[in-house]
Amino acid sequence: MSNELLPEQDTDFLKSKNYEFELLPHNSITHLIIKKFIFPAQYYLPSEADLLIEIPAGYPNAPLDMFWINPEIKLANGVAPQQTETRADYHGKSWQRWSRHYVTPWRSGVDSLRSFVQSIIAELKKGT
Repeated sequence: MSNELLPEQDTDFLKSKNYEFELLPHNSITHLIIKKFIFPAQYYLPSEADLLIEIPAGYPNAPLDMFWINPEIKLANGVAPQQTETRADYHGKSWQRWSRHYVTPWRSGVDSLRSFVQSIIAELKKGT
């Protein structure tokens, strides 16, 4: 699937971070999969996994929300992170849903994939 499904600024962001990624259709949305996304090793095992973000129809005006991980990630002590009990099957894999929501209301024209990924990273640094 081509990168035309993302605004140029998002594709540029992914490339600037050297993320390996793919875009896959799923019903009326697009799945962005960032390969080998790094998790803070002091908090999580394993310390890398694929990260799936749903890109809804209407994005970038429509907000991004939650994220999914494959393979499953646990806290370093072996306990499941909070709000990760739900699984979803996408593209032949079982994905662990992280029910984390964008902290502030989505600001159309301001927020983007960059700000959403930054919010994911900030959330992961909490180690919960």
